[in-house]
Parts: sequence; C-alpha cells; structure tokens
Amino acid sequence: MDGAPSDSSPAPAPPLAPAAASPSTGTRLKAGLWALAALPCLLAVIVHAQPVRPAPLAAAVERPPLAFDQYTVNLHEVALQPVISAFFQFTNRGDKPIQITKVEPSCGCITPRLYDGKKDYGPGERGRFTVGVKTDREQAGPKEYLTKVEYVADGRTYEETLALRVILPKQKVTVEPPEVYFYQLTGQPDSRTIHVVDTRGGQLEVVSAEINSPHAQVTVGRLEVDDDGRRRYPIRIDVAGEVPSGRNFARLTIKTNDEDFDAIQVGVLIQGPTSGVVPASGIRPSAGPSTGTKRPASRE
Repeated sequence: MDGAPSDSSPAPAPPLAPAAASPSTGTRLKAGLWALAALPCLLAVIVHAQPVRPAPLAAAVERPPLAFDQYTVNLHEVALQPVISAFFQFTNRGDKPIQITKVEPSCGCITPRLYDGKKDYGPGERGRFTVGVKTDREQAGPKEYLTKVEYVADGRTYEETLALRVILPKQKVTVEPPEVYFYQLTGQPDSRTIHVVDTRGGQLEVVSAEINSPHAQVTVGRLEVDDDGRRRYPIRIDVAGEVPSGRNFARLTIKTNDEDFDAIQVGVLIQGPTSGVVPASGIRPSAGPSTGTKRPASRE
C-alpha cells in the first residue's frame, strides 16, 4: 500500500535458555568420598591382574658337625683362688668322624686342655675340654677369655670360638688354710703348716709369728714360689701331745712388712681329750689355761 510506512525494524531476539545450575559444594564432596572409597578396590583389581611370581627359596643353612652345649660360660663373680676352671661339652652331630686339630687360647693366662687328650670323635660321640685361668697376674674386674677350636670333618676345616666370662676379685694377701685344727686325743705331738700367700705380685715378707698358747710353738720358713707363681711363706705350728682336756683356743699373730697387712690373725683350735679320759700315753695332762705367754716363732 502506497504511503504506508514499511516495517523495517529487526525481529525480536528469541528468549535466552536458562543457565545450567552449577553443582553445589556438598555434591562435589560426596563424589570425592565415593572415589576414595572405590580406590582400594581398583588397586586390588590391578594387583590381581599382575602375574604372580614365586619368591626364591632361601638356601638351607649348613650346620657345623660339632655342636657345643654352651658357647659362652659365665661364672659371674668368683672367690679368690689361684686357678679358675670351666669346661665346655660338645657333640659330633654329623655323620662323619671329626678330629680336633687345634685348641688355641686368646692369651697366655688361660690353658685349655682336651679331656684325656682325646682328639677323634665319631658320629654322635660326646667330649669336653677344660679351660683354666691363672689369676695371680690378672687385674680385678670383669674378664672375657676366648678359646678357638679348630677341627676337620670329611676333609673340611671348621672353627668355633668359645668364651669364658668371669668377674675376678681384688688380689690380696691370704692365709691358706684360714683356720687350723688339732685333735690331740692320743697323747702324740702333731704339726700343721700354713702359708701366707701374696697374690698381688708384691714383695711382702713375714717378719715374725707368735702364738699365745703354752702348748704350741711356731716356725717361719723360707720364702717359696708355688707352681702358680705365687709368693708364699710357710709357717709350721707344732702342738704338744699332752694338752688340757676340752677345747683350747689360741691365736696366731703373723707380722709382715706390708702396712696394709701388718698383722694377720689366724685362729687355732686345740682339742684335748674329754675330761676324765687318760690319753694313750698313759699320762694325764695337767690342768691349765688354754692361753698363756706368747711364744715367738723360730726361723728355719
């Protein structure tokens, strides 16, 4: 139609679609938890799918033919003595005979010895050896002494190392024996010899000795060195045959040049016949006190 205005305006745009709603925080958290829960199952499936490879078997440990009852002997703390001994027992548990070729100590202060000197042992046979420790030159305190045993079985050489553990006491001056007993029941004189022993390796000397009984006398002998290398002085006690009846106690006093052991006391018991019993000599002993004037020792 002429004169009518033309409709040239653009067409209206279509309405926008509503935006998709974003997942809430709670929803994301639940999804993460489910994923974590499923993870072990997923790993198990992966591991199960892998081929199984058997682990290699460990090689069998070969047992030595000679087995000891104890590989370490612990004596703990011991009393003072010249030689401390221990023994080790063993068994040949193999099916071949064995021969012990060497028993070697770790130091010169120990002496191992095979029992009866036997060196050859058949299958199932038992044996033992002893270890002696000389203590005279050893310091006090805990010690460990080793002994190596070497043996041959079926042409092959084996070794075992055994240990002796001990706590050594402090070295000192001792009297052996520490007490002396006389039983004068027959009327015959008798004597005993004791020793003053210096286990410290020092230069102790016995200066004098005396006993406070009129029925006994003492004699100090010359310095000796025993088989264990210890210095010792012998002291002989002589008791008369005729002594008072009953028990008579005396005290032997030993003087030395060592300020730590300047006076050593030793108890002496002299047992006479019971009251009313005449000794074999036929002479009744005269009554008298069990102690009297101190009698100094003579020297040989």
